[in-house]
Amino acid sequence: MTQISPSTPSSPRPFHHPQPGSALHCGKVSLETLAKRHGTPLYVYSADQIVERLAIFQEALAGRAHLVCYAVKANSALAILKLLADRGAGFDIVSGGELERVLAVAPEAAGRVVFSGAGKTIAEIDWALTAGILQFNVESEAELEVLAARAAKLKTRARFALRVNPDVFAETHPYISTGLREHKFGIDIRRALGIYKSVAGSRWLEPYGASVHIGSQIRSAEQAGAPAPARGHRAPDDRRRRRAGHRLPRRPLRCSGQGSRVHRGY
Repeated sequence: MTQISPSTPSSPRPFHHPQPGSALHCGKVSLETLAKRHGTPLYVYSADQIVERLAIFQEALAGRAHLVCYAVKANSALAILKLLADRGAGFDIVSGGELERVLAVAPEAAGRVVFSGAGKTIAEIDWALTAGILQFNVESEAELEVLAARAAKLKTRARFALRVNPDVFAETHPYISTGLREHKFGIDIRRALGIYKSVAGSRWLEPYGASVHIGSQIRSAEQAGAPAPARGHRAPDDRRRRRAGHRLPRRPLRCSGQGSRVHRGY
């Protein structure tokens, strides 16, 4: 994986003092002025910085099929969601409440929503199916069974990706590392193909990719890219199975970490 960097030098830090002893600013705006206008406590975010960070990923992936998704749990302020939606970002959600916030500011972005996380309720699954989201990232076989049942009930096809555990160490703190086989998150990658095969002929389920999350606070592109070879070395085996009649579509690989969700074709 290539180290992601902006095509132009990064803009200055958004929060700064323009002159020694002057008020703290966000960009060109005085925070003192904002506090007097809106009162405190007051939360201020830099739209320029958010847009720049999104553009870094979009430019790095230009020329290949991709969708850069913002983790709504990072900050679900409606203004931020609207800012990102207007620039083509997708959204990675973990609850029905987050879906509601995305649809409130950008109903047209439903097709760019990915529903991740464990513990999805039936009501949340039904709402996401009705809204027509892009895909569900499924944490377990039991969840996949529930998704199939709800899709059949609503007579709509559900796109899904299994969250596979690639047995990759992210070199991050053990309390937030999720990519090793002994961790409780995701499905053992050695079992994933069998699960995909078991639903390949389903009327209500559409295998739509694979999801990998190896941990938070990842410090290098090499760590983030490590799951790709784990998936890639199975490709010859996949081809033999397709020749034998087990046809599975080639779909996106979802890699996540460092607070970013990246969908890319493979």
